[in-house]
Order: sequence, then C-alpha cells, then structure tokens
Amino acid sequence: MNRYEALFELSPIAQEEYDSAGNMVRMNRAALDLFGVEDQTEFEHMNLFRNPQLPPGFMERLQSGSSVSWELDYDFDKVVYGSSRSGTLTLHATIFSIPGKDGRPSGYLLQTLDISEQARSSRALSESADLHRNFIENLEAGWILFDGSMKLVEYRDTPTGLLGGTAEKVIGKSLHELRPSLAMNENEMNAAFQSILRTGEPVKLQQQNLPADEGGRPSGRYV
Repeated sequence: MNRYEALFELSPIAQEEYDSAGNMVRMNRAALDLFGVEDQTEFEHMNLFRNPQLPPGFMERLQSGSSVSWELDYDFDKVVYGSSRSGTLTLHATIFSIPGKDGRPSGYLLQTLDISEQARSSRALSESADLHRNFIENLEAGWILFDGSMKLVEYRDTPTGLLGGTAEKVIGKSLHELRPSLAMNENEMNAAFQSILRTGEPVKLQQQNLPADEGGRPSGRYV
C-alpha cells in the first residue's frame, strides 16, 4: 500500500474516489461506516455526475480546478440501497478534482463529514436567540443591550427617555458614560458583568427613580 492509498483507506474522514467519467472507483472504511454498508457493492453503479444531491453548477467549478462544498440533510429512510442506518444526518460534502498530466481532471475525490451535532447545536442556539429577541422586543419597559466590553450596541428607550439622547449619541457608549449618577464605576460594572457570565445570576446595579410624571410622582424606576 503506497502513501496515497494508506491516507485514503485509513482516513477517519469518509472518502469516495471516482474516475474522470464520474464512475465510482472505491470507498474507504469511514465512508462505508457512514452510509451503513459492509462493502461498496451497493454503490458500484453510482455516477458522480448524476447525483441529484450535488449543487447546481458544480461541474463547471470542478473543471476549472475549484473544489465544491455543500451541506445536505441525508435521509436514510429514502435511500435506494440497503443501509443499516435510519433517520437523517446533516452532512458536509466537498469534491476535489484530481489533476491529470494533461491538466484535465483524472478523477475526483468526495469527502463527507457528519456535522449533525454541530447543526443541532446551531439550530438550538438560533432558536434560543430568537426566543430571547422576541422576549425583549415585547417587554413594556426599556432595555439596553451591551457587548462584551460593556458598550451599548442596541436599546429600546422608555417613554420618559431613560438614555436622554438619539441613537447616534448613545450607541458605543458605556452605561457609566450615559448615566454618571450610577453608583457603580466602570470597573465595578465590568466585575458585575463578569459575574453574570460566570454564574448566570443577575446582578443588581442600582435602582433609581425616573423623571416625575405630571402628578409629581416618579414615572418609574430602572435597574
């Protein structure tokens, strides 16, 4: 076994080799395991160029020497070959051209990674962000969003004008710059912020009356 064959066969990444006409040549062990088959008999009739799951325009890109990558949901309950697997995986696939002596592709290498866990985590994070965004956008009170350096990046003001300025004047400033009356200085605020990151528990900065309403009473309080 030469070095290329060893790298192909022993790679933990699922790999499939095709000839210049797009016909299947071989699959490595990782590919057989990924698709739930014992050997490549089920795939010997497969032609890369007739694969309906390939992205549009892939042939032109391969012939120009570029690789082609895409993601797909692979449903084992719809495959036409005998697989020991079921359900759906999210896969990331990349095809590389194998250059020939005349400059044209002498074959193609398809590498496939199972990214199902990352995809699930990404979807869960996106759903969580959407829920959080929906929550804060429907709050009746004003809210302020800071970045990791405690600079204001987004806000919704209260009717009484908690921040007292237009977006152009307040975006990028710290809460201490915006409200000098806060008891906490910037170092204390940063320490509170780090505590939130570490424990997940809210930290009370300060409660203060908002400007008085027409009846002379505080129109609210902010923390």
